[in-house]
Amino acid sequence: MHSVKTTISGDIRWYWSNAVGTSFADSLISFALILLVLNVTGSLSMMAAMSITMALPNIVIGLFSSVWVDRWHPRRVVQISQLCRAGVVCCFILVDHFDAIWLAFVIAFAQSVIGTFDDPSRGKIVRALTTDENRLSVNSFTQTGRSIASVAGTTCGGVIVVYTPDSFGVVFLLAAACYAAMGWIVAHISVDATTEHIEPGRSGNYWQELRVGLKAVRESPALIAVLVAAMTTTIGAAAATVLLTPLLVNELGISPAWFGIVEGSQAVGSVAVSLVIGVIGSRLNVNRLIVWALVGTGIVIALIGSAPNIWTLLICMLAVGITITPVGSSFSTILQSHADPTVIGRVGAVLNMILEPFSILGMAGAGLMAERVGIQPVYWLAGLLCVIGGISASVLLGGESEVA
Repeated sequence: MHSVKTTISGDIRWYWSNAVGTSFADSLISFALILLVLNVTGSLSMMAAMSITMALPNIVIGLFSSVWVDRWHPRRVVQISQLCRAGVVCCFILVDHFDAIWLAFVIAFAQSVIGTFDDPSRGKIVRALTTDENRLSVNSFTQTGRSIASVAGTTCGGVIVVYTPDSFGVVFLLAAACYAAMGWIVAHISVDATTEHIEPGRSGNYWQELRVGLKAVRESPALIAVLVAAMTTTIGAAAATVLLTPLLVNELGISPAWFGIVEGSQAVGSVAVSLVIGVIGSRLNVNRLIVWALVGTGIVIALIGSAPNIWTLLICMLAVGITITPVGSSFSTILQSHADPTVIGRVGAVLNMILEPFSILGMAGAGLMAERVGIQPVYWLAGLLCVIGGISASVLLGGESEVA
């Protein structure tokens, strides 16, 4: 029980609150922007273009912004980033007719660029605030909280839009208020805690520092293992995610009224396993955990594609919540534990930059394959890719020491 108490007290509690609130605001923005573009233009291709616009900065800018992140105080970076996003998001209320839709893309790209400074800083904060014993527990609780907040944000945005016509401005202002509040919350994290083993304010040759980050990934067997396993897993998970709605509607004939229950089933599994990890996280071998979590996720994804009815699907979604939650928390724990604290921002950005295209590949490939062979075979293939990721992790992490 000592482990749980450690993970939810003091500075870590402020960090957790900030992470959860940020995910809520992020989901509001993502939902409202895609729906706004679809309503204004009626074009599915424009909707897809907006999704790509929001993802693009992580691919083309994230690695470069991470160099500056590793130079500065991580708590201050998160605070400034969120306050800037609050101001930028307010500009979305100017997009109210077709002639101004181009402005939505400009603003979306700008706020995503600011976000590339936010995420790398979080790894540095977690590394500074945790120990090897409680790091996995903290990451597990944080990931679960963010997942629930994401569902809550989408649901809240949907309710506002449905019951308050022409209310996209309300959603954007709510998101801006959330970002501003999160900027206030992160300020409560101890300055001394987040500067431990960190070197903010460092200056030097920019390109040399960039190469140092790339070298840190290349020379770490554990980080290479995470990257290789994540490549196939990202494709499979993205494919399964993008096909869930057509699976529910087209294959099982399920009413949209069930969508919230389906997502809620996964959330229940996620919360349950995060509580278990929170209690016994210090006794778990994170290398073994990630292997079994990936293999389990692959099996469950394959079963989702074969679900004959809503009740079987709900059980499968509960199971996927149990298996997929340790994947993300294990990835984060391995990265934070094996990367030098002074390059965590760059290491995280390298992994994101490499994996983001695989996510896009998974979503695009799933749509094309589903049209040719059907949804069920794509789920089987997606599950197989996750299992392959687990096998890869088992082989590549076999010689690595226990992290947590």
